[in-house]
Amino acid sequence: MPEWVRWLAVILATLRATWALMFDDGPCCVLRGLRTRMGTYDYGAEIGPDGRPQAITTLGRFLNCPYCVSLAVALLAVPLALWPSILGDVLLTWLGIAGGAMLLIRWRPWR
Repeated sequence: MPEWVRWLAVILATLRATWALMFDDGPCCVLRGLRTRMGTYDYGAEIGPDGRPQAITTLGRFLNCPYCVSLAVALLAVPLALWPSILGDVLLTWLGIAGGAMLLIRWRPWR
């Protein structure tokens, strides 16, 4: 896989994985259950800078922040780009295609 394609796949894979962790239910609601256990949906009396209530737990607040989640996902994705392998290329290609499809769907909704 050419170097620029690998980095584009990393970017799109990071986008897709971040979106999945933050918003998708996942198979058998696994990701939603993970977010529930981490306290993403438990809101306290504290109001955030955007005027909305904030999650009580630190992990809940972390999972409500797309910048924070994408940093963590990117930290895990960078080794796949720096040290290529067949398994890493398959994973990057799979998530990269899913990320590209997600961008196209969000850009032009299916209605």
